[in-house]
Amino acid sequence: MPKPKEATQDTDREWKAFAADILNGLLENGCASWSHRTVRDVTTRKSTKPKPMKKLTGWDHSGFANDDIDSMLDELEAEGFGPVLPPCPEQEIFGSDPQLPRATTAMAAVRIAKRFGNADDLRTALCGSLSVTHIAAGAQEQVGIICKILSSMFEPEGPCYVHDKPKIFSVTDVMASQASHRTGILSEFTEDFQTCLIENRKIILVSKAPEDIPAALSPILTQRLTLPFVDGDMLSAIFQQLFPAAKPLTILDSDPAVANATAEALTLCARAHGPAAALTKLRQDKVQMVHDGPSLANFPLPATVREPLDQLIADLADWRSGKIGWQDVQRGILLYGPPGCGKTEIPRLIAKSVNIPVFAGSMATWQSETARASDICREMRLFFNKAKAAAPAVLFIDELDSFGDRARPQDQNSSWTDMVIGGLLECLDGYNGLEGVVVIAATNHLYKIDTALRRPGRFDRLVSIDHPTPELMPQAFRWHLHKNLEGVDLGEAALAATGMTGAEVAATVRDARAIARRHKRELLVDDLLTAIHNRRPSIDKSLHWQIAVHECGHAIAGYLVGRAIPHLLTIHGNGGAAAMSRVPSALRRADYEKDLVLLMGGRAAEKLIFNAPSGGAGGDAESDLAQATRIATALEVSFGLGGSGLVWLGSPDKAVERMSFDRGLRDRVQSHLEMAEQAAISILQTHLQLLLEMATSLLETGALTGTALQEFLSRLHAGKIELDPDSSGAEAQDQEKMVADHEKLEPS
Repeated sequence: MPKPKEATQDTDREWKAFAADILNGLLENGCASWSHRTVRDVTTRKSTKPKPMKKLTGWDHSGFANDDIDSMLDELEAEGFGPVLPPCPEQEIFGSDPQLPRATTAMAAVRIAKRFGNADDLRTALCGSLSVTHIAAGAQEQVGIICKILSSMFEPEGPCYVHDKPKIFSVTDVMASQASHRTGILSEFTEDFQTCLIENRKIILVSKAPEDIPAALSPILTQRLTLPFVDGDMLSAIFQQLFPAAKPLTILDSDPAVANATAEALTLCARAHGPAAALTKLRQDKVQMVHDGPSLANFPLPATVREPLDQLIADLADWRSGKIGWQDVQRGILLYGPPGCGKTEIPRLIAKSVNIPVFAGSMATWQSETARASDICREMRLFFNKAKAAAPAVLFIDELDSFGDRARPQDQNSSWTDMVIGGLLECLDGYNGLEGVVVIAATNHLYKIDTALRRPGRFDRLVSIDHPTPELMPQAFRWHLHKNLEGVDLGEAALAATGMTGAEVAATVRDARAIARRHKRELLVDDLLTAIHNRRPSIDKSLHWQIAVHECGHAIAGYLVGRAIPHLLTIHGNGGAAAMSRVPSALRRADYEKDLVLLMGGRAAEKLIFNAPSGGAGGDAESDLAQATRIATALEVSFGLGGSGLVWLGSPDKAVERMSFDRGLRDRVQSHLEMAEQAAISILQTHLQLLLEMATSLLETGALTGTALQEFLSRLHAGKIELDPDSSGAEAQDQEKMVADHEKLEPS
């Protein structure tokens, strides 16, 4: 239920008065050296009333603006009452060299005031017992000034004085240097921060974004708060503090000036001769773009991912040059894949490629700990308005799955989810008809996203991004090393890092640089190898034979059924990997069954050689067994190709969830997996000698690729193994076993 108009006006007056109190407090407490500016070039006018030096009061507490009082006095004189006050000599409006707030200070004060409303609510929010609060400032240039303002507010003369003043830090100032020697349970932190924790001090941490929290800090936080974006009402309040003698302006949220209201732009606008001129200048400004570092061409991406990104960049370039209309530009890209594979880096690189700004947001950015759905929708609209005003631009939404799915079972949060997703759809649909804004989103969990968000027109392309392949691993290291180790062969390091995520590669490079700093010298490739080995402790050498057998089992089974072409088999510190190109299929049952044989090939090889499998085929959601289970379940539930009939019971991503309450489905999936494993054993039994030779070669060299691998594969006949595509689930259960008894074999 909306608030009455009178209540809204009272609330507006309260936070605006609070902002003025914050700025007055900075001036009165001797903080003018960093928070205020001296205005020497001030226009003069004749006046019939004495003009005392004006302080930064904004709106006075009676609700009347100072200029309104002047107007009333002028009207009384005009009615013939004569001079109400004796004349005074000509003087400056603000007196001699008045102090006005810096734009960055006014911006920070207004955002703080809008977020908390008044001094009492701010004290309540930030001064709870043993509280450790994180505040997201939204912009890096605001972090330091917000820390200073909050610190001043809690001083004895400040508007929010408390006896036990909180200790205030920027997040970067509480983390110990990587090069420092760390001991103790709090060794991740600086000594000052450790002392505050030990002494149970109230703590406030400030950083740019909600996600800028190191892993070591997350468990310590008691609450996370986000300062609001500047909207039209807040920009008007900022101008009233920068130009206190002028009449307040009414500024709409959709005004282009709101999107351009950065601290830098407001600082330049404060030099204008009044709020109207400042507003005009702000409307003409464009978002400043800083795109340093390597380009998208240097980023390690496979061709299947690079193609749609290059197409989008080409479309934007052609549109800007007038070669094509906006209707021909790719509308958006949804990036999905596991964590740490570079999804959040790609939008910045796309924007850099065409020299346009990028705006990054997420549910965490738009939601505070007490935010209602209507508040989130409003923050989203403001965010989209910023991108619209700066067009052409890239708008990036991270963690799209956090918005939820309206198709999930109804619960107490369903109405909240419906409203938030509806608000996002409204924002996205509004941009379909407007030129210049490309929306890119990212998720780790594609199946958790509402289907309405995934349809073409909102996101034209779904692009899967995975961890760096062995072929791309040297490029991944080169990307994070920048100018370090230029011209040095990274092949050994790349081989040792096979299977790492992009985020792990970045962390490994940081570790290597820390090693070099400790030794007070330039980075060496040996430092990189040491960092890799520290991050991936070596397993017992006796297990390498088992890993070699497992990976060669995948390669032989996948190649013989015609579903994959192996390129590289490796053994690294704590595991192995088989890099293979998957062959396109006609999506028939036989194709899916061959995929199952490929996935079960590693486990089958272990059973064949060691008479028992290990748990290496299972584990996380991307393991061999997990992938095989999803395919087998989808055959029954999603594709209409199994014994469950033609009824569609769910998407492939959600099909596995049905097995927890459907015993019959679980039995049919089990049958698919057992048949695939038996087929893989039969294939490997036939080529047992080749399996042993391949595994032995892989064990000795640590990597099998190129000519050596092709020589082994040439002894096989790819695609000659055919499974029965027409066998039903019941018939599959009656199929004869294809594996004969065999003796345990040991490596030579």
